[in-house]
Amino acid sequence: MELWLDTIDFSTIEEINKMLHIAGITTNPSILAKSKSPFQDTINKLLDIQGGLIAIQVVANNHTEMIKQAEKIYSISNRIIIKIPTTTDGLQAIKYLSKNNIPTLATAVFELKQIILSNLAGAKYVAPYVSKIENGFIALNAMMDIIKINNYPIKVMAASIKHVNDIINSAKLGTHAITIPAEILHNFVNDISPTIKCLNKFEDDWQSNSN
Repeated sequence: MELWLDTIDFSTIEEINKMLHIAGITTNPSILAKSKSPFQDTINKLLDIQGGLIAIQVVANNHTEMIKQAEKIYSISNRIIIKIPTTTDGLQAIKYLSKNNIPTLATAVFELKQIILSNLAGAKYVAPYVSKIENGFIALNAMMDIIKINNYPIKVMAASIKHVNDIINSAKLGTHAITIPAEILHNFVNDISPTIKCLNKFEDDWQSNSN
């Protein structure tokens, strides 16, 4: 399962990058709006501090403007993937961009049919908002089944993660990717107390024997 970080907190990204392979960073307009730096500077910094992709969302509602924004964003770097909402206009934009070799992530997914539509439009990833879907992991399992049965090339990226167990449950379902907020990720990678206790016992035993 690919690890994506749903944050633009540079220190968190640098910290996790020392421990784990990061497939990419996901952003949205709300996250980028919190940055104190200009948009271009923020994106360049995100490209510099990790070797994966960056997912950036368009803010337009009609497909013509979505495409214009997407092309402008993608011109910054070919390590950018464009997030497009899974609406009728969004699907038109996804199809156009995929035909022109601009990778897309179909986002704001709540229903099973959006998995099928996103794949048929040519999206590379599709992001269901797991915690915002009723019976989210039952729905996620059904989404994975649709992809496996039909041999779709699209990858599911579990999004809207609220608990550490959401990461485990996503992995158990064979989800292709997951994007995790900084606070959840910190809890996920924290040292496990039984492991620390075991290591302390080893050290104590070693010191006792050495003396």
